[in-house]
Amino acid sequence: MNEIELKQAKKQADRKALKFIVALFILYILFSQGNLFMNSVMSPGSRFIMPLLLIISITFKGLKLP
Repeated sequence: MNEIELKQAKKQADRKALKFIVALFILYILFSQGNLFMNSVMSPGSRFIMPLLLIISITFKGLKLP
């Protein structure tokens, strides 16, 4: 490889790495907001409690209902 090809390969690798970091950051924001939403929906005493979802999640976890 000559110097020009090496620089182009390096630039392309840097671009791919940057895309990967941006994608990870976007996924982190998406999943953290989803986690906050599910906590607000499924925590007893919270503002947006949905008892049906709470019962379903407890059943899927294998816990017995009281």
